[in-house]
Amino acid sequence: MIRPRQRRFVTRPRPYLPSRSVRRVSHSLIRPWMVLFILVVGITMFLALTPRFNNPLAPLEETLVELRSAFSNTESYMRAGSMGPSTHDLLITPDFTGLQQAEVQIEASGLEVDIAIEEENISDVAAGTVIRQDPAPGSRIRAGKTITLVVGSGESRAFLIAVENRTALDAREALNELGFVVVEVPTFDPDRPAGIVVSQSPEPGQILPKGSQVVVAVSHGIQRITIPSVVGLRESDALRIGTDLGLNVAIEQVRDASSAYQPGEVVSQQPGAGSSVELGTTIILQVYDPRPVTVPDLRGLNLEQALIALDQADLATGIVQTLPAQETQILQVIAQSPAPGSPTIRYAVVDFQLGPG
Repeated sequence: MIRPRQRRFVTRPRPYLPSRSVRRVSHSLIRPWMVLFILVVGITMFLALTPRFNNPLAPLEETLVELRSAFSNTESYMRAGSMGPSTHDLLITPDFTGLQQAEVQIEASGLEVDIAIEEENISDVAAGTVIRQDPAPGSRIRAGKTITLVVGSGESRAFLIAVENRTALDAREALNELGFVVVEVPTFDPDRPAGIVVSQSPEPGQILPKGSQVVVAVSHGIQRITIPSVVGLRESDALRIGTDLGLNVAIEQVRDASSAYQPGEVVSQQPGAGSSVELGTTIILQVYDPRPVTVPDLRGLNLEQALIALDQADLATGIVQTLPAQETQILQVIAQSPAPGSPTIRYAVVDFQLGPG
């Protein structure tokens, strides 16, 4: 009996190879959170190095701080450490403009900030009023930072000193040093030489704002006048011109004159036209008057009656001599010179004597 052939499967041992631990390497080593974290760190460092006052990226910084807080629980963030203050550490800068310095101290007492005060000379605001601040109102700052406030110093004032009887140069320098504006006005003063301050306005002793005008009257010495020509004018016109110029005018009557002159006209003057004289100088005008004047009889008249009679006759009163008399006696004119009825010229002088009648 033929037996069928049986196949035998022999398993050959494989050669020994040391085992290797194979690690699968991920083809994506960069995770999305890594990119976001790197972005957050980079922008935060940029903001830290950028001046914080009026920072245009302040809203972005707040957003980044919130993102940092969202990642605060991750293990990688814990290894990286803190990135900056949280939103609880940021303060919103109040608006201090328009407040007084004392009010600012009250407002800032509850804030964890320092206040620095700077003054600026501004006259249109009250002293101590905040006119601007840095950082601006509404800005976010960290606790402990400094807010700089610029306050107006108010209107600067100064004490007005007396400069009367000082030279105009000294007065101007002294007033200018105090901050006043000096305006000089010329004037004539016979008691003070030229260049001396006669008066000032406003009066000294007041406290006035700097920049105020102070008017000082400076003497030009004794006023001198140039005499105009009044020859040929009527006596009344010449007299008015002389008195308007501040001159004393004396009238002399002349009987003879050129045919070019009419009665009552000035035929000559002394000093002559164009002369420079001081204020109050007496000028003598000769007036043509051919009519004789008769001296009135003053005898028997009292003093008042005698003066009226001479004035009505266009005569001047000369020396009046009074003789002793008892209190009960009435004084009257007992003698006169020239004698009554004598011819003379207008404004001639008449002397008389008073005694008991």
